[in-house]
Amino acid sequence: MVKLRLGFASLLAMSASAACGSGSGHPGSLDGTDGAGGSAIDTAVRADVGDLQVQDTGIGGGGGTRFDASMPDLRTGAGGADVGGQSGSGGVGSGGSASGGNLDGGQRGGSGGSNNDSEAGGGGGMGDGGLDGGRPDSASGSGDGGAGGGLDGSLDDTGGANCAVVQVAAGRLPADILLLLDRSASMNYSIAQDCYCTSTAGTPVCAELSSCTTRWPALTAAIDSTLTSSAAINWGLKLYASPIAGGCSVSAGVEVPISAASVPVIQSQVANVSPANNTPTTAAINAAATYLKTVVDGNSKAILLATDGNPNCAGGSSTTSDLTGALAAIAAAKSAGFPVYVVGIGPSVFNLDSFAEAGGTHSYYPATSPQDLTDALKAITTTVATCSFTLSTPPPDPSNVAVYCDKSLVPKDDSNGWSFGANNQIIVFTGSACAAIASGAASNVQALFSCPGAAAPPVLP
Repeated sequence: MVKLRLGFASLLAMSASAACGSGSGHPGSLDGTDGAGGSAIDTAVRADVGDLQVQDTGIGGGGGTRFDASMPDLRTGAGGADVGGQSGSGGVGSGGSASGGNLDGGQRGGSGGSNNDSEAGGGGGMGDGGLDGGRPDSASGSGDGGAGGGLDGSLDDTGGANCAVVQVAAGRLPADILLLLDRSASMNYSIAQDCYCTSTAGTPVCAELSSCTTRWPALTAAIDSTLTSSAAINWGLKLYASPIAGGCSVSAGVEVPISAASVPVIQSQVANVSPANNTPTTAAINAAATYLKTVVDGNSKAILLATDGNPNCAGGSSTTSDLTGALAAIAAAKSAGFPVYVVGIGPSVFNLDSFAEAGGTHSYYPATSPQDLTDALKAITTTVATCSFTLSTPPPDPSNVAVYCDKSLVPKDDSNGWSFGANNQIIVFTGSACAAIASGAASNVQALFSCPGAAAPPVLP
């Protein structure tokens, strides 16, 4: 008994042609034709002249390579790298797997010859092992060299690692905003003047009542509009003084926790509460910051303070100003990572720029009309909303990622383009791309995972 053991290099040397593609084999020298298939990659081949058994693992199934023309009655079935025929050319693909099969189509090696002395069936390519084709002493059949199994998938046309171009979607990461609303008694005044819009509300009464708008209803309408139109914001609500306590009291926690589903609850709360009591801004800011520290969702966070007057309640007294305490509380919130945006409602709001500066937002937004309020809230939400997106799938190779905004390629640039965020699944836009997203001019973000060396198209179809 003669036994041959062929290594990987030897088998490749015997192969006449193995390309990434499909093709038909050339006629064997001994009565059989080999089928189409991929190149064989062999860990070991043991050929026995007597019973000719082959054990093989590899990819594809190229036509057989003749290594001994003198062997009688040696015929190959279709497919499979084999002995006794000339090598065919064929593609690399996916297919069944078999190990240690006879030359009868292998064991589970795709469709192949039967294990008897009849014609071999159409030969499938090799899967993760096994040869496909007829056994000795049988007439060779003809057939397609089935799809062969790949090495870890497939080979690209350059013979490199498996790769594919994948297009994935990206979702915008939300920001968290806690509304901190002053509901002191002065919020019953006109938004344009320090007077009442009705004689029953108190004195002084505004001279022009036909166009008079009360501050609290104007704020309620602006909040309704902003909450329903803002994108990528999770909202929460804190009122002060607290409705259930009154005076200078501020309860712990919030009226409505921050969540993606909080908008209708906030709208209902604001619509069903009335202005009353004092302006304990210091306690309200402290309570807001304490609550935000408990919200661990990975989102950026901010406080939106809407107030119409000077803070009081220093030492619990409704008649004592507490400007110093409020500034300190706002600065502490900003240091904790919660910038404070300030909207000043009405004509007599003193120097609210000092609040904004302490909160890291530079200047306050004045509002002496319902439209001013709506514009202020929209501007703040546009500023706070992030330009960060999370990819639906992490890239297998972060160096081969192209990012698109509304189908147009965005350059990878830390200052005016995109870059990775906390991890390779987060995309952060800066510069003109972020401005377009923040304004609503652009919204559809996608990424393309491509192959090494492949140029990214400037526009997606």
